[in-house]
Amino acid sequence: MVGQIPPEIGVFFAMTSYISFFNAQSGPLPSTLGYILPLETFDVESNNLDGPLFQPEYAGPDGLKEIVNFRASLNNFVGTIPAEIGQWTKTQNLWFADNQITGTIPTEIGSLAEMGAFLFYKNKISGTIPPEIGNLNKLTWIDCEENQIVGTLPEEFYSNLELEEVILKSNSISGTVSSKVGDLSKLGTFWVSFNQLSGTIPSTFGNLANLQELELQSNRLTGTIPSEFGTMGSIDFISLESNLLTGKIPTE
Repeated sequence: MVGQIPPEIGVFFAMTSYISFFNAQSGPLPSTLGYILPLETFDVESNNLDGPLFQPEYAGPDGLKEIVNFRASLNNFVGTIPAEIGQWTKTQNLWFADNQITGTIPTEIGSLAEMGAFLFYKNKISGTIPPEIGNLNKLTWIDCEENQIVGTLPEEFYSNLELEEVILKSNSISGTVSSKVGDLSKLGTFWVSFNQLSGTIPSTFGNLANLQELELQSNRLTGTIPSEFGTMGSIDFISLESNLLTGKIPTE
């Protein structure tokens, strides 16, 4: 499918799904999407779409409220994430990776309590990860690789006990990795490489029986490698290079 999404799409006021991924659609999203109040799934991944991603007509105070899946990765969208995103309380998948989104993550993101996957890697998002991220108790997958995130990873982040995949690499995140990481018992992937993390590696990583991939390289970590690494029975890959670690590799 090629061409633009026509503004006349707004006449389909009973439509619940618009799915057009891996096509060659171009141009901006029509603001008339805001007329389709029952819309639950909007998937335009991997096209050539551009213009503002979150427009007030569908992502503002009077915008859509039934959205469950909003997938717009791999396009050329611009703009910021509006505070009104907090009204999308039924959203389970919010994907807009590999675009040119700027601005910060609004604190209202914490209202998306049903969200399972939050993917916004390869954008230009700055600022910090807000503490309200800890309200996403159904979150299993977060990926914000290659943005401009700064500040520390809030302690509230580790309250998301359903997390399975955490990818925060290639930002400017500082501070330490909390010992609470050991509470994330379902965690399979933890990539925080190429940041500015400091402090020691928590021994509580040893609690993570399901962890398969651990990337901590290219930070400012100090101390030794915890002997508890030997209890991570599912681990396939560990990367620790380009830090300030000392001591021996534990025999465990």
